[in-house]
Amino acid sequence: MIGTNWPIRDAFIVYPVLTVAGVFIGSFIAARRKKEFAFQPGPVRKRFLAIIFGFLVANLGLLWGSCPIRTALLVSYGSGTALIALASIAIGVVLAIIYIRFKAKKGVPQ
Repeated sequence: MIGTNWPIRDAFIVYPVLTVAGVFIGSFIAARRKKEFAFQPGPVRKRFLAIIFGFLVANLGLLWGSCPIRTALLVSYGSGTALIALASIAIGVVLAIIYIRFKAKKGVPQ
């Protein structure tokens, strides 16, 4: 068998990587301890639209490999699909900047 036979490797096979759960639990405990934990409503007025946009961002990110750094590296290796993905990321960033500037000039009602 090629590779290592470290005991920790078997633990990751039996138990999933718990980094995400550890970060969540640790931040929750720290916020409670410092009395900073509170639920606050977000600025989104149309919650359904926010859910749809969040779903699209997460799934389209997974479709393209979910990492702009990885996408840029794939472009450097000559991947045509990654080139399209990197261009899409750049266009999305530019459109987001234009949208945010438009909203800032217009003024968001409180």
